[in-house]
Amino acid sequence: MAEGPPEEGGPSFAELLAQQGAPQAFEIGQVVSGQVIQIGHDDVFVDVNGKGEGQIARSELLDENGALSVAVGDTVEATVVQAQGELRLSRKLLAGAHAREMLSAAAESGIPVQGKVAGVIKGGFEVTVAGLRAFCPLSQMDLHRVEDQSAYLNQVYDFRVTELSDDGRRIVVSRRKLLEAEARERAEETRAKVVPGAVLPGQVASVTAFGAFVDLGGLSGLVHVSELSHQRVDRPADFLQTGQAVTVKVLKVDPQSGKIALSMKELEGDPWATVQDQLKPRQIVEGRIARVADFGVFVELLPGIDGLVHVSELPHGALGKMREAAKARPAISVLVLEIDGKKRRISLGARAERGRRR
Repeated sequence: MAEGPPEEGGPSFAELLAQQGAPQAFEIGQVVSGQVIQIGHDDVFVDVNGKGEGQIARSELLDENGALSVAVGDTVEATVVQAQGELRLSRKLLAGAHAREMLSAAAESGIPVQGKVAGVIKGGFEVTVAGLRAFCPLSQMDLHRVEDQSAYLNQVYDFRVTELSDDGRRIVVSRRKLLEAEARERAEETRAKVVPGAVLPGQVASVTAFGAFVDLGGLSGLVHVSELSHQRVDRPADFLQTGQAVTVKVLKVDPQSGKIALSMKELEGDPWATVQDQLKPRQIVEGRIARVADFGVFVELLPGIDGLVHVSELPHGALGKMREAAKARPAISVLVLEIDGKKRRISLGARAERGRRR
């Protein structure tokens, strides 16, 4: 298989192109054939019947073993993917001379075809498949709702042909159906791993007011807001972002509904294990009001660690004022009165200078 740069001293490709006169206008999606005239490090150069010089990415012409499948002098058939400036060709978009027959077979068998998103049109996308124009509805481009249609432009994806009518002139494709099939396959593999106590990697699929749904690989589980962290999380969206990689622990799997309960908090460790090292009796600390009950005020001292200022420690009428201010979670200085690690309780005094009489 011959390959390498052209002979030294010969004309450059720019000169050869100039000798051929004005190049023919090509259209994106057009199927062309030509002869391989040079094999470079990244691209293979093709003389398109003497009417222009096209370039095909070398990676598209490798066989299953990674060896180049063409040699100088071979004739190749490809699809135009860029016509302005340099002429770029692609074999991946090619279906050969019998494109409609191939698409018909793909529609019946479900075999995926490759297509290039050529434009955004009403209701979806125009996709070039085997040199032919196809339509992909907006809802069929991805598993999730498409927010930015321009992000898909000029991308090459696998599609499933869902409709082929009008003698092949109307072609409808779906990327979502392939993604769903892939997700089902991953789900079967993942299902065996999702058992209570398992620690798994995942990706945040969506964030809601009550928690975050995490994709474990074809299966999704919910991390409730109370299981996000030991530290207080008022808005999950401030704590996690869609697409973020996370590690979760499986708490429960409902065999009937298939719902999966997850936790990130469980992987942070027990915050009470180090309380004795961080807090001491008679120590003045600053915390934030977490919530107010009839019997006192809970103050967040450390992530996952709350202490209680009993109502008897508060000045007369202060409980009502604190209840009104609790939504803003204001800072407050308190005195540590007692730490009971076994019962996981911390008693606090509101006025550090007074403390509690014993």
